[in-house]
Amino acid sequence: MMINKVGKALTARQREALFYAALGFTLKSTAKVMNISHETVREHRAGAILRLGAQNIANAVYLGHDIIDAVASE
Repeated sequence: MMINKVGKALTARQREALFYAALGFTLKSTAKVMNISHETVREHRAGAILRLGAQNIANAVYLGHDIIDAVASE
């Protein structure tokens, strides 16, 4: 799938954190999979929320559904 114009503005780690959020992972479980601290996951999610213009992580997942599809197919 193609990553839209907004998706290109996200870093690889922001896209990955958004992907795991879409799967329902908690901050701590995402941190374990990404091999980083849960505070860093929080920062990546916050960056994705800001760059997507979302209100919260659920809204970011909704707005970034095509980004999430692209990460899933990598």
